[in-house]
Amino acid sequence: MNGSFEKPEGSNEFIEPSEQSLVIPERHQAVFLHGSTEQCYFGKLWVYPNLYVISDVYYISGEDTSKLVRLQDSYHGPENVMHIPRENVKFWENLREDGAVQLGIDQHNEGLDQ
Repeated sequence: MNGSFEKPEGSNEFIEPSEQSLVIPERHQAVFLHGSTEQCYFGKLWVYPNLYVISDVYYISGEDTSKLVRLQDSYHGPENVMHIPRENVKFWENLREDGAVQLGIDQHNEGLDQ
């Protein structure tokens, strides 16, 4: 398993993996932010000591939980990369290949390639 804990031969202690090694690079990740809105973004995650960087960013639009919006298509016209200070991230997780969000992102990206 990617980023699993390892136990060196002859030792009783496990070695904790680096956070970046827990990211499955072939998939997108869900990044949940602290705060009253509990906003969640989906994208390719890179972990730095004081910062999370997400590229190919999507979010769920309003009340319609089936509508994914690509960040760069937002009204204010941002680039498709977010830089989030570590203290603003509540937690993150890898998306499953067959999960609704990952499939929606894949479908959207296929439409962009054509």
